[in-house]
Amino acid sequence: MQRHFVLAMVAIALLTGDAMLAVATASESNQLLMSQGRSSRRITRVNFQPPRRGAPRSTIGLGSRGDCLVNNRLRALTPFPYGTSEEATLELTTAAYPTLFIYVPAFDQAAQGLELTIMRVTPTGEEELYTKSFALPAEAGIVGLTPTQADVPPLRVGERYHWYVSMVCHSLGSVDQSGNAIADGWMERVTVDPTLQSRLDTADPLERADLYAQAGIWQDTLIILAELRRTQPNDEILRVIWQELLQSVGLRSIAEAPVLDCCQPTRDL
Repeated sequence: MQRHFVLAMVAIALLTGDAMLAVATASESNQLLMSQGRSSRRITRVNFQPPRRGAPRSTIGLGSRGDCLVNNRLRALTPFPYGTSEEATLELTTAAYPTLFIYVPAFDQAAQGLELTIMRVTPTGEEELYTKSFALPAEAGIVGLTPTQADVPPLRVGERYHWYVSMVCHSLGSVDQSGNAIADGWMERVTVDPTLQSRLDTADPLERADLYAQAGIWQDTLIILAELRRTQPNDEILRVIWQELLQSVGLRSIAEAPVLDCCQPTRDL
């Protein structure tokens, strides 16, 4: 009888252990699922903190109105956190070949294409590094232009660059440069400190965008969020995050514009 009692107790202990293991395993699985479900959704707002490094005053302002634009201006996605073109913030980037974003409004048949020029700022002025033509988008919206690595050297850390985008307009069969719309911005390549880098290495895309924004690194923030908006245009949370970010840096007028899958380099115009 005592032997049967001992065997029964052993069986109960084994069953209890299995049950506890099952409960523990289920709990861990639930925590993992909850963590995966929370990943990007924990970020509901990306807060850009402007660096204390102003850009030179632009001679172009918020973008010029070219002869072939219908009812709006070509505009660079440059942060103006204080609301005027005289208080633009220097666009920081960690990329050797950053993607540069502009808003392209509706245009007529005189528009031939976009032209990107990157100048390196030197003690005596500006030195041209790159000029390349890009195709026009099929509709009005925000597009990203990426320099081809074969045609331009990588940006140097600590140096400033002035970039321009022109919409080339043809008038009466010839190129009328005076009718071109122009938008511009200023950028500088930087490196991130080891603490920030370790956080970036373990973050999901939306978390990385917020980390870059808090560090004042505008271009990297924009690249991540623009890609998320382009690939997930129906995501309501991403839409709100994107629009609130643009509104916070003086780009309210184009905050609702679609992010387009465009544009590739073409032959020179």
